[in-house]
Amino acid sequence: MRWQFLQNRTYPIGIDVGVTNVRMLQLRHGRAGWHVIAASIADYSEPLPDDDVERKENLIADAVRRAKSAAPFEGTDCVSCLSTSDMLLRAARLPKMTDAELDKAASWEASDRFNFDLNELETIWIRAGQVTQGNDTRDEVILVSVPTRQIASHLDALIANHLRPIAVDASFAAITRSTCRTLRRKSDLATVQMIINVGTEVSSVILTRGNQLAFLKTIPVGGYMFDSAVALALSMSEQEAIDFRSRRMLPPRDDDQPTDRRVDRLIFESVRPHMHDLAQEAALCLRYYSVTFRGQRPEVVKITGTNAAEPNLSQVLADHLKIPTEVARPFDGIDISKTSLGSERRDACLADWSTALGLSLRGRDGTLMGGKSKRPAERIEDSGERQEAA
Repeated sequence: MRWQFLQNRTYPIGIDVGVTNVRMLQLRHGRAGWHVIAASIADYSEPLPDDDVERKENLIADAVRRAKSAAPFEGTDCVSCLSTSDMLLRAARLPKMTDAELDKAASWEASDRFNFDLNELETIWIRAGQVTQGNDTRDEVILVSVPTRQIASHLDALIANHLRPIAVDASFAAITRSTCRTLRRKSDLATVQMIINVGTEVSSVILTRGNQLAFLKTIPVGGYMFDSAVALALSMSEQEAIDFRSRRMLPPRDDDQPTDRRVDRLIFESVRPHMHDLAQEAALCLRYYSVTFRGQRPEVVKITGTNAAEPNLSQVLADHLKIPTEVARPFDGIDISKTSLGSERRDACLADWSTALGLSLRGRDGTLMGGKSKRPAERIEDSGERQEAA
């Protein structure tokens, strides 16, 4: 009986609160391996506002409610995330110190750099690596901060749907976790990968050593730019461009009508400047990482995110970076036969589910890719107390 319990485990519900929709996914690991037991997507009824926290919370809560009711999720434990565009990110070079000392130092450093009162900001940190500065050896630390009010609103949207948030993660950490989930052996610790997450508003460049995050930078290039460029080039509305691009990012079927080559060329010419901007920024990130940490070059570049399958993007990145580049397939080795994952085409790469998958996997080890912070845990415990009181 004990052996059966250890062999079958249901993981928390991963809730990816994105810019245009909410994705929910839940994993189970049993004797037959990993499989997705439930997954669903719910679009927002209207665009999320930037300046109305209460309205934003209500829209997220409504989308979570619809996504939750659309699939047979088990239990109420969940791990959600805040998008990279909602976070304040900064790299800092700090003297070597213990984790406990760094907890305090990171909070003060973030408060000063982001111009927030100490009690108004939640901060986690990630050790990126050691750097030499003059005659000193310092730790390069990535500071990740979010206003406390924003986290409280995010949690309230989940609690309103009778969910129990056991952690609030960062989207880049979830992406790293899902992309590097197979790197568990000692021999994998030196493996360097570059992950480029092409989101709706911004993109993230992530470098990993083994399954640990070593570098992070956001780049102001995303799907919105591609949509606007295509809409202008083809004289269509923004929504028509979004729908058109979504279809183009799916693998073709035998009964699909081939796209006119002139249209393909026109679309590529319209989005190529944005692709080049992304590729050039990624190349600068790679150069910084190689020089600062004297790290080896990545063996592969993996593209994730809602715009990962944009035609020609992987080739443009490969040409600039001189590294083999591929669209990530986060569900390799995971049985998804019981869920549609929002796509009727089983050969789709499904790289847009990388975040939700990584959030559910958070229950596997409970870590935030090397980051530490006690303050978010206190907030999560407080949310659980509020849920029980409700």
